[in-house]
Amino acid sequence: MPKRDREAASASNLASQAERLIEFALQNPDQFRLISEVVAERAQTKLDQRRTHEYTASLVEQFHALSARESFRPGDLVVWKPRLKNRVHPAYDEPAVVVEVLETPVVNAEVDPSSTYFREPLDIVLGFLDDEDEILVYHYDSRRFAKAPNQTPNRVDV
Repeated sequence: MPKRDREAASASNLASQAERLIEFALQNPDQFRLISEVVAERAQTKLDQRRTHEYTASLVEQFHALSARESFRPGDLVVWKPRLKNRVHPAYDEPAVVVEVLETPVVNAEVDPSSTYFREPLDIVLGFLDDEDEILVYHYDSRRFAKAPNQTPNRVDV
């Protein structure tokens, strides 16, 4: 099934579920209120768990990974660094080829400041194959990538 059809089916299913939930809430307001309280409590518990040592250790580890820069050049094969993927494509462990390294990063300041993409420095252009084996080329933040390990070849001759 093509990606657009899967996305449309998923959106339709989500809309149907939302309609059933609204109907349930209107017919059972007391039960819905209780369910909402349980959901809120669980969310608070998860928030409390995030404040634990593991959360802090993971945060520091990911900060160091984001701060560690690698030098790339056109033709290098790269992959996402662990837990630093912030885009749909390419998939984790799916290599992309460096098409261009920009001297001056592209920074989109017009994105909503609450977006993770606000002022993200897009300084590398990567290419990867889509579902139809056609190359797509997008701009990314190079701090989120590492040279692809165990790829043969690990570079494309330019």
